[in-house]
Formats: sequence, C-alpha cells, structure tokens
Amino acid sequence: MLAILAGAFLFLPGCGPEFDMNRGTTLGDNISPQSTWKIDSTDGGFVGLRQAIDGSPLTFAVTSRRYNNATITLDLGRPCVFNLVALRHGINENGFARRLSLSTSLDGKDYTSRYECVGTKKVTYIPILTPITARYIRIRASVPGSEAWSIAEIYLQ
Repeated sequence: MLAILAGAFLFLPGCGPEFDMNRGTTLGDNISPQSTWKIDSTDGGFVGLRQAIDGSPLTFAVTSRRYNNATITLDLGRPCVFNLVALRHGINENGFARRLSLSTSLDGKDYTSRYECVGTKKVTYIPILTPITARYIRIRASVPGSEAWSIAEIYLQ
C-alpha cells in the first residue's frame, strides 16, 4: 500500500485525501464509507444504536433517560483524517447531551482526549482545530441533557 507523507500527516489511499499532484487539489472523500463503520456503546442503554450510522436522518439511536457518562465508540475500519464530528439529533431536536467530550485512538486501546464542547439543539458540532488521523472515535456525554440523547446520524469531515 502506498502512503503519502504530507507535513506531519500520513495519508492512506482511500482514507486520507487523494491529492492530484498535477492540479494541486484534493479528490474525493477523506473518510471511510459509513457503511463499513462499527459502533458500540456503554452506560447509555442505547436502543437502535446502528441507526446512528445507517445513512438515514429519519432513523435514530436513543438512550434511556439516565445516561450520564454514556459513550459511543466508532470504529472507522482504518485510520482516517478528519477535523469535524457532527451529531444530528433527528426528530427530537432537544435530544442532546449538555456537554460532550471527544477522544480518538489508532489502536482502540489508548485514547487521547481531543476536545470538549457544549451540546446544542438539532446538530452538535465538535470541531477539531488540527486534522486528526484516527481509526477509533469515542464520544462521551459528560453532562446529560433534560431528555434522552438522540442521534440520527454521525458525520465526519
């Protein structure tokens, strides 16, 4: 497998941005296909967890009403480069955690804390100032909201 070293980032074909050397532009997506992702959860009692990554904003995963410190862990299937995670809450726009934290890992064992943010109605955006290469993403609801946590889709960019 050919790897391209650009600055401090290692881009893998089909995962990192494919760069057109002749035009100086990026080609295609930089994230593995959502259909290949795996998802798991702890401490949230999620129902329909797979629906958070099924490609449809009309279906959703939802926790029980008590979900303090509930986590969702995504396995992207291979290391990917991204700098934004977005959680779409679907039909329950108030189904958001008041505070979230994001951690990433390359091996699924050692996680690095990356960002903490306030949850918001409809869509919660978790921006990361410097692009990250990671295979595993862990999102934790450190402060639950007033309603069950609802996630219709998880997007990476």
